[in-house]
Parts: sequence; structure tokens; C-alpha cells
Amino acid sequence: MNTSFARTARLSAGVVLALQCRLAAQVPNGGFENWTDCQPDDWASSNVCGLMAPVTKSPAADTGAFAARGEVVSFFGQPIQPLLQIGTTGEGVPISQRYLTLRGSYKFSPVGGDRFAVNVALIKAGSVVAQGAFANPAAAGTYTPFSLTLNYVSPDVPDTAEIQIQIVGPVTGPDFHLGSVMFVDSLEFATGGGAQPPNLSIQRVGGSIVVSWPPDVTGYVLQSTPSLNPTAWNTVSGVANNSHVAVPSTTAYFRLIKG
Repeated sequence: MNTSFARTARLSAGVVLALQCRLAAQVPNGGFENWTDCQPDDWASSNVCGLMAPVTKSPAADTGAFAARGEVVSFFGQPIQPLLQIGTTGEGVPISQRYLTLRGSYKFSPVGGDRFAVNVALIKAGSVVAQGAFANPAAAGTYTPFSLTLNYVSPDVPDTAEIQIQIVGPVTGPDFHLGSVMFVDSLEFATGGGAQPPNLSIQRVGGSIVVSWPPDVTGYVLQSTPSLNPTAWNTVSGVANNSHVAVPSTTAYFRLIKG
């Protein structure tokens, strides 16, 4: 998560303390390192443990020790696709950031024009805030990076991320073929192309506190919350030229997010 934080706190001597840090954005078990029985932790799959397992733990990893391997298998004569959905029941996972991309790596051995497919939806209170899709029929014999762009349809900050990874057929989707194989690893959300976010600074000016970041930096929104446990992030009003005048009589935490 490319986010800059600053904290303002009124101390007994009237001094304002500034604290800056960075947080990293991770997809829970995005490297598929952890498994319980036949299921990857923090994910739902098309597996039925003891009966069929289109999705398996594989030591053929891009990073770490394991990756997820998926294959279209036969179950009582019917082809069953490998399917992964984030969340223990596929319900998604909580987030609090306007991510711009989902990145990862994959290998793919298709049969009959099948495609490796990834779909993402970011949700706020049940409504779609952003979504993106990636589908590629090309074979990839070695791990190949992918980056899925999230297209926003709302200015809201999402509270849930839904991720679906699967093999789909060439025409209708369910027309996949026995023997198509995928590997997926190293999933992560990103807020941009890897550039570090600007640092926030805090200065006392007279009886006020000024929170600012470099004036030549564009594309960021200042948010604040009165507490970090729990958080209640809201966009700060009255920002001009990347600067905001804060009231020093209250405690507030600030962050920059990609707008």
C-alpha cells in the first residue's frame, strides 16, 4: 500500500509530534504458502476434499515455497475447472485503499483455446467501486508477470476486495477443456507503478499546524482519522496547494492516498 502517514498529537509542552511510516499492501496468502487440508488458507476453491481437487499446492513456485496449481479435471465424466476466490467462503476480504492494480505471476498450458482468467471487483457497502479483468489464451511455460488495471466508477474508498482466478473456455466460458493447467503466485495489490509516495510534513505556524507535501506532486488525496483503532478515514476539506491547516487542540492521523 503506497500510503504516507503523519500523526499530530498535542503534548503537555504544546509540542507537536510527527510520525511517518509506510505500509505494504498484501493479498492474504497471495503467495499460496499456507494450506489446510486441500484448500489454500484465506481462499475458497472448486475443490471438494476427498473427492476432487482441481486446485493443488505446488512446489513449482515463482516466489516462496509454493504456488497454486489448477487443472481442468474429470469428475464422473464432467470437466471441472480450477477456481479460486479470495476469502474463506469466497466472500472477499476487507480493504481500505483505492488500489490501482492487482499484480501477480502465472504459468499456463492451455488446451483447445482455453484462457487463464482473473477478475477483480472492489466493493463499498455492496456496490461496485472498481473492477478489472485479465484473460489470456497464450501459453506461458515460465512464470510470467501480469498486471490487472482496476477501473473506478465511483470516488468512494472500497471496503471489500473480491478476486476470482480460473481457467475459462474460448467462447462461452464454461466450454473449458480437460488438461488445461495453470499456476498462479505472488499476488499483490498496488497503488501505482511502484513509485514511492510523497512524505507528509508537519509544521507549527503560529497557533496552527500545517500538514503538507511537495507542491509539484499531483494525484494524491489527504485523509484523516481521529484514531487508528478503530479507523474512520475521511477526505480532508480545505486543502490548497498540497497544504492543510489543522487544529492543534485535537489528535488526528493523516495519510495520502492515490486519488
